Amino acid sequence: MAYSLQLLALECMQPQELDGDETYLTLDGRQVWSAGEYRMSRTLAAANRCSQVDFAAGRVLTRDGWVDVEQEPMVFPGLAGQVMAQLWDSDSLTSDDLLGETPISETDSGRGKISVQFTRDGGIYRLTYAVNEGL
Repeated sequence: MAYSLQLLALECMQPQELDGDETYLTLDGRQVWSAGEYRMSRTLAAANRCSQVDFAAGRVLTRDGWVDVEQEPMVFPGLAGQVMAQLWDSDSLTSDDLLGETPISETDSGRGKISVQFTRDGGIYRLTYAVNEGL
């Protein structure tokens, strides 16, 4: 059965790195989102920090409040079977750090908003998404 995945939100409750994380999300190894110019952190003291991403509204929470960002809709139709969503921290001098992963499948369809917590490698993040039947 085909299903669609909609990413709704990502929240940093504790960054892995002291100066914030350069996060990105993958689905089955394919990068589908990155924080771009922002570093995700709980502390929003610096101008380029954000603590939350609202994928549905296309905005990030910064020290100046919610700021609109340009991004593609975070809806992935036509999925089948199980896909693996992974959150990573990009590192320039060493290999990237896997902050967490979760399997997603059609069995999640109809459960409404689903939140999972990623706690690997010292970071703590919450990803919220929804799975819907059909394309």
